[in-house]
Amino acid sequence: MEEEFILREFSGVNEFNPPKLLQSGELTFSENIVLDEHSKRGIAVKRNGFVTVNSNSCGGVVNSLHSYDSSNGGNILFAGGENSLISSANETANWVTVKTGLNAAKLRSTLAGDKLVFSNGVNEMFCLTGENYNQEGNLLISIPDLISAGTKATASMTGGEMGAGYYRYVLVYSTALNDSSSPSSPIEVHSSVNGGLTGTTNSVSLTNLPVSSNPLIVKKLLFRTVKTANYDRFYNFYLRAILDNQTTSFNDGLSDSNDLRLDFNISPGYNRNFKSKYLCVHKERLFASNILSKVKNYFEPAITNDLTGINIFKVSSATDTGTGGKLRPESYYRYRCVFVDENGIESNAVETPEFLTPTAGGEFISTTLQLLPFAGFERNALPNIKRRLYRTEGYPSSGFPGNFKLLIDHTGFTGNIFVDEVPDNLLGAVYNLTTEEEKLESAVCFSQIDKYSTFLAENIIQVFPSFGSYITGIFDDVEGLLVFKNNSICKIYTSGSPSNWKVIKLNESTGCDEPDSIVKRGAFFYFFHNRNLYHFSSGSGITNISINFVKTLTKGLSSILSACYSGKKNWLVIAAGAPHNLKYLIVFDIKTGYFYKLKVKNANCVIESKKTGELLFTNNSDFTVSGTSSEEISTDNESSLPEDISIKIVTKTFTGGSSSSQILRLRKLWFSFNAIKNKSFTLRIVDSENSLNFKELTLVNTGLGDTTIKVITDSLSGSLKYCTGLYIEIFGTGIKAINEIRIKTKLVNRGTN
Repeated sequence: MEEEFILREFSGVNEFNPPKLLQSGELTFSENIVLDEHSKRGIAVKRNGFVTVNSNSCGGVVNSLHSYDSSNGGNILFAGGENSLISSANETANWVTVKTGLNAAKLRSTLAGDKLVFSNGVNEMFCLTGENYNQEGNLLISIPDLISAGTKATASMTGGEMGAGYYRYVLVYSTALNDSSSPSSPIEVHSSVNGGLTGTTNSVSLTNLPVSSNPLIVKKLLFRTVKTANYDRFYNFYLRAILDNQTTSFNDGLSDSNDLRLDFNISPGYNRNFKSKYLCVHKERLFASNILSKVKNYFEPAITNDLTGINIFKVSSATDTGTGGKLRPESYYRYRCVFVDENGIESNAVETPEFLTPTAGGEFISTTLQLLPFAGFERNALPNIKRRLYRTEGYPSSGFPGNFKLLIDHTGFTGNIFVDEVPDNLLGAVYNLTTEEEKLESAVCFSQIDKYSTFLAENIIQVFPSFGSYITGIFDDVEGLLVFKNNSICKIYTSGSPSNWKVIKLNESTGCDEPDSIVKRGAFFYFFHNRNLYHFSSGSGITNISINFVKTLTKGLSSILSACYSGKKNWLVIAAGAPHNLKYLIVFDIKTGYFYKLKVKNANCVIESKKTGELLFTNNSDFTVSGTSSEEISTDNESSLPEDISIKIVTKTFTGGSSSSQILRLRKLWFSFNAIKNKSFTLRIVDSENSLNFKELTLVNTGLGDTTIKVITDSLSGSLKYCTGLYIEIFGTGIKAINEIRIKTKLVNRGTN
């Protein structure tokens, strides 16, 4: 009695069920084979070859690719490396450097209005603008620097309507789209050493206002406090004037009550100074997550600087007291003042000008400081708990102050005069304004609407923070922002104002622990968790789609490097590392539900080409951008010498009769395939109980195209003659497609021949 095993159509790899229980067309292994090429679904076809698109160096290992359409109808390909970002217009070989000084951390990007925004969690977020995204700048607008510009605020007791009291000004840079910087350090104005303005006809002249070098900055917003007698908060500023970026002076004399000039409806916002890993635009806001945020005390002492050099924070006098004072004679000194908040965070400091003590018979010098920075009082006091002073030790030569050291931890907030009699050797700790950073791995910051560079300090949401949990990706999801965490999937529903937004968990047990694996396709998401591939949408929930391929994903790979969606092929493509420095493109064919394993020379990152729709991926350090060829080529042309593509498939295990113990005797083999001329392959029939027991056919093709081989199995090399089960291995470079395999066997009764 004979039994014939026929394979005409393949239906993907199944690693979940035992080989004996697989369906006829299912495979236990496949490499460099696809099952849907050229509308030949079910026919095992060798993948097309990879070709070099272009190459260049970006200063080390390439770890990210980005492709965007340009405003002139072309496209721009970006490659990020260990220390730079380079770009290529229309994927040509002409590369230009657009950003240097980067860390090796992987860059992520998103398009926000006319800005192409990049982040990596380590460097400051930056953006590219212009027709070909070739103008680089920081995303967060730099703060106006009044100290470096030498800005002065000089009071006059005539020429205006400003009443008695304390006044402060801050400056804000702004773009044409009203993206704004954080406010500058405040500058305060005084008409006497007693502090503030006196009288009712005061005016203020502001000179040496800074000019931004950022080409996006078109205007400066000048804000002013109302006088403290109005019992308003001393840190509330109101719009006083809108100035051109190039304007460097302004005369102010209007009273608080002139609402047409002092706009109480517009106040400067303190922007959060932060770095982030993941980016997303949703409802015309830029969202950023995994925040590394600078801890800042925004309520700082005001600068005092006027044209006279008289009514400012400085040493007003130094005297030889004969007793009491212990400062060095004929020595230079400088002072610094900082405010300290309830968390112990120091503000930015303001300094006195350098001061030279007089000659004396001994160390009996004391100094008097005037106009110590005002902190407000009663209801309008700044929210600080200390006014702290630092001082240098005496130094002999002008311009070389050395370290500032703690003079007094808290002067109190009343009074603007301080007498210093402390000797140098009793000064305390060295001043060290270290910028503390707070790591918020479960936090999401968001910009103002249509202002992608303006992130107010209060625009932050914590998404179920807990020990060991962190965000791994954020995505626009119609009515909300989908937030992947390493152990859950959450969503921020963003209807209405931010104060009404809600955060919920959509899945509490499964998240994404491979950030580089998340791919969005319409309303659906693909991602890895515990090396299983999941499909998810807010409407339909979560499904594990990798059951049949789980062994390769969990045991055969060492890392997930990158992932993308190929619209041309309807594939999900994952660049993955494997043991022994191997690299693969793992493909999930969305049309068929099959997985393919494509071996590549190297693939750190993969994207779909905007230009051709083919896949683009990079090798390791010498940066060759390679792609799938649209032509039917059977070699990889990524280097000067083409490399033949070798395939391998392993079928299910076939058994005879109704019993898995039925003995089979091999008789005949038919093999129909599409040959590649002058290339070889091996077909091996293997005993499922002993892989060393097999029959094999090894052949070098003399022709090309469709070929059929019919042989008696006894003529094949190898020892296999009888078995209770068999499977088929095919490997080599000489096959383009496998059309059909037939093996005829004879069922043998035990004890017979």
